[in-house]
Amino acid sequence: MSEPTRSPGVQAGWTSLRASRAPVVVLMLMSGAAGLVWQLLWTVQLGLALGHEMIAVLAVLAAFFGGLALGALWLGGRIARSTRPARWYAALEAVIALWAALLSLIWPLVTPLMARLIGEQPSALWHWAVAFAVPMVMLAPATLAMGATLPAVDRQLRLSEGARLGSLYAANTAGAMLGVLLAVFVCIPWLGLAHTAWLFASVNALCAVFALWLWPAGAPGALVSPEPPHHQAQALAEPVDAVHARGDPSRRRIVATLGVTGLLGIGYEVLAVRVLSQVTENTVYTYAVLLAVYLLGTAAGAWLYQWRGDRRAQVPGAGATGAPVLQQLLLALAAAMLLCGASLWWADRLYGLPSSWLGPGLGLGLTGAAAGEALAAVAALLLPTLVMGALFTHLCELGAARGLTLGRALAVNTLGAALAPLLVGVMLVPWAGAGAGLCVLIAGYLLLQGGGGGWRQPSAWLVTGALALMAVLAGPLRFVDVPPGGRILSYRDG
Repeated sequence: MSEPTRSPGVQAGWTSLRASRAPVVVLMLMSGAAGLVWQLLWTVQLGLALGHEMIAVLAVLAAFFGGLALGALWLGGRIARSTRPARWYAALEAVIALWAALLSLIWPLVTPLMARLIGEQPSALWHWAVAFAVPMVMLAPATLAMGATLPAVDRQLRLSEGARLGSLYAANTAGAMLGVLLAVFVCIPWLGLAHTAWLFASVNALCAVFALWLWPAGAPGALVSPEPPHHQAQALAEPVDAVHARGDPSRRRIVATLGVTGLLGIGYEVLAVRVLSQVTENTVYTYAVLLAVYLLGTAAGAWLYQWRGDRRAQVPGAGATGAPVLQQLLLALAAAMLLCGASLWWADRLYGLPSSWLGPGLGLGLTGAAAGEALAAVAALLLPTLVMGALFTHLCELGAARGLTLGRALAVNTLGAALAPLLVGVMLVPWAGAGAGLCVLIAGYLLLQGGGGGWRQPSAWLVTGALALMAVLAGPLRFVDVPPGGRILSYRDG
């Protein structure tokens, strides 16, 4: 019997599908969803081991971003030189699937070991050390692999058709948002932890198979990167002296800005979670809502930046130089964080608004609580994260125009993010208080934009003046119900 062959029409259809961007978007959505499902699963499992969800949130956040940074740094360079990055991507997804599935079997054994390791009356230093070190080691194989997946897809698209980083990052982050919501509100309640783990291990395995189908080994593909986008081509065509004379940021400044903005961005997320936990239900569901809003804003910001960049590239002479755009984004982020950070002082009122709107029926139940958490999260996080998504994409494109690989850019950014739970959640907030910590984070963005001559803008001084007023006039970010005749004897943030 002869082997059946596909008709030319069917073959052309498959080829056309592979050539379109839709499969890549689906792949990024699936990969992003699986990654954040694992983060939420590990947070729940570590919370059971530690007996405290907030410690688990900070520890897994640090382990997650630390692994992403090391993976992007260690493997990103190799992938950037590879002519077959699709194979790298498939192998990385397979590693994630295997190790994450194995972890689902190991966690029940680790829980009693961690309890014995921490002890009955540990010092604060020992408790935090164990809480951070154990997940950092346990999650490393999976998180290292996750850190290199986006650079692998970016490299593959540059070889075959030309990449749009903003679109890739937006799709991956949007998938992450969907993964958070699926994990906490659908999969874990209906399937349980173990079955959810096996389901999303299968999703990672499917991503590996899908990538090999999408970019088969024998498919023709250019081994030279295609012509870069208009604004990158302009930067690449100019000599280094001309770039510096024009005032564009140097590669060293871009790297430093990527690291510091990673620290400040996740630092703001950590601070907002700590403050809102005082007025919300303070469960993993609360964290999922906050994280979903954070990811939604970041994905939308990256997509809007890419969309605006594509429209600019179609108009001759419409490209903007790197320095003004970078300063504008940093200043916009400082202003957005100042405005939305102020909403944290009214977090208790925002949280209670949906319950009053919904009435005594729905308002007093899960619906009212979830709506209140979502409203408080949107008020505090949505606008700043929109700018964060655009800022990260802009920095990566500036770096790419100066020879900085996406893997190294991700490594630096996520390394800064990995330090945020410790520096902000464990040190800054308990020592200075949440209100002062918020002012420090906003000041960080103002200092970054001022490094490139941003203080010449009157708007920079306007934001600085508003920040000074907040620091002087705003009270502490604490919500304590004091009964009639009572008084607070002692209060400590953290």
